[in-house]
Amino acid sequence: MKKNPSKLHLARLPVLVVSILIVLLIAFCTALVYRHFIGSEISEKSSDWADFGTFYGGLVGPVISLFAFLGLVATLWMQAHQISELEHASARTQLEQNVTGLLGTLSAIVEGTAIKQAGVVATGTKSFRNLFIRFRAEYELRRAQQPTDPNTDAIDAYHDFYSGHGSFIGHYFRTVYTIVKTIDHQATTPEEARRLMSWLTCRLSRYELLLLHYNCASSFGSSKFRPLVEKYSLLEHMDVTRVLDFMHLQLFSREAYGDSRGEQS
Repeated sequence: MKKNPSKLHLARLPVLVVSILIVLLIAFCTALVYRHFIGSEISEKSSDWADFGTFYGGLVGPVISLFAFLGLVATLWMQAHQISELEHASARTQLEQNVTGLLGTLSAIVEGTAIKQAGVVATGTKSFRNLFIRFRAEYELRRAQQPTDPNTDAIDAYHDFYSGHGSFIGHYFRTVYTIVKTIDHQATTPEEARRLMSWLTCRLSRYELLLLHYNCASSFGSSKFRPLVEKYSLLEHMDVTRVLDFMHLQLFSREAYGDSRGEQS
């Protein structure tokens, strides 16, 4: 990652200003000492210059040594700062590469999916619509036979749905969780984490987000995945009008939905 040259010049500006001030201070002190020992005119006596040189050397020598030491400390600090920036830049690049690779794995999983519903085979992201239709059928069946409250019925229906599609759904959501966990653990700033999370959420289709909602509300994602969903508002772009019951929006804190739930209420 290349640094902006203008920023480098600005970073060096304080050092340059301090150096100029030190030179001016030494010149001023030299004038004062000369005036004290010799006067305002240039002396022709060697003894005057010897006294001036002895005093000036004893006074300015330690000062110059002090500033040389401080300059060395400042140089070491700047080098340590630059090394730290390079390490952070390298870590950011490595994280971006890791996330890109995981997103490629997720895309391969989605592209390799084929779900048949009502005699029609849907592939890729379209297959998640068929999966959601099957989950909705499980929910409606439970509500028709042994209804309790909508939230409990939704979670129980998702468990029934998962028992029939866990081999794919489990693999898919474990990959999504790995991406989210990797970003959460390795991002150095909240801004970087949210930027990388947007790489994920922009790839998730409407029905992927809906299934993510119910997966993380169930026991399959409530303990580890759900806190991250709420932390990063991963359901912000979910179409809340398509949840099976508006009571289901109570399954998460408001932070999980970002602004989407507020717009619908």
